Amino acid sequence: MLVTRSTALRLVAAGDQQTVTVPWPGCRPAPQPADELVGLIPPSRPGRSDGDAGSGGDNEQATGSTTWGNGMLSGIVIDALDAARMDRFWLDATRGRTGGLRLRFVPTAKPKAAHKNRLHLDLAGGPEWEAEVARLLTLGATRVDIGQGDVPWDVLADPEGNEFCVLRPSHPGVLADSGLVAICLDVAEDDRYAQWAFWESQADWHAVESHNWGVRLRRRPTSTLSLVMGPPAAPKSGRNRLRLEVTHHDREPGGFLDAGGNEFHVTC
Repeated sequence: MLVTRSTALRLVAAGDQQTVTVPWPGCRPAPQPADELVGLIPPSRPGRSDGDAGSGGDNEQATGSTTWGNGMLSGIVIDALDAARMDRFWLDATRGRTGGLRLRFVPTAKPKAAHKNRLHLDLAGGPEWEAEVARLLTLGATRVDIGQGDVPWDVLADPEGNEFCVLRPSHPGVLADSGLVAICLDVAEDDRYAQWAFWESQADWHAVESHNWGVRLRRRPTSTLSLVMGPPAAPKSGRNRLRLEVTHHDREPGGFLDAGGNEFHVTC
C-alpha cells in the first residue's frame, strides 16, 4: 500500500484481529532539549519520497487516493459493545470537557482485542489527582498494567478495556486541571514526519513542540487539548477501535486511512 505525506486512502477491508505486544508509547516523561525546531514546518525525512510505502499493515487493503487539506479535527469515534454505557462513562470521566471535540460511540459486536490501542486519551488529574483517579475507578474504570513500569501518571482502562492515562499537573503539556487534555496516536518512526504533515493539514492544528519522543499539535498555542504523535506504533491488526474524525464541507464523507495506515472518518 502506497501513501504520501498529503494522501489519504479509502479503506476497503480489514483482516482478523491478532494479539500483539508492544511497549506503551503515548504518555511521555519530561522532554529533553528539543532535537528539532519547535513548530513551524515539519522537516522532510531524508531518503523517502512520496512514492515510498507506508505502514498500513498486512491486513488492510486500500484503493484510490485523494489530496487533503483545509479540514478540521472535530471528534473521536469509538467502537463500543454498549454505546450508551460508554457514552455515560466518558461524559462523566471528562466532566464534559473535551476541548470542543465530540466523542461518538459506534455499536459493535466485537470486544476489544488483547493488544493495546493505537490511539488513546489522556485526562488531567488536577491538583487532587489521587482523588480524581479514585473517582474514575468508582465510575467503572480499572487499573491496567501494560508494562508501563514506574511512571509519573496512572494508566487505567474504561469499562470496555480501552486504555487511557490520568496525568498530573506537572506533566509536560498539561494546560488544564480536568477533562480531556491529549489525544495520543502511535506513529512509527519512519512515518513521523509524514504523519506530522498529514495531520497538520487534515486537522488544521499546528505543532507547538517537537522532540525526540514525537510532536505535539494544538489548534491554538493556548488550547488545552493537544494531539500527541510519536513512536513506537503497534503493528496493524485490524480496524483501530478509536479513530479520529474530521469535518470537510467539500469532501465525500466516509472512512479513510491516514499516512500511517490508521483509519479516520470524514463528515460534512
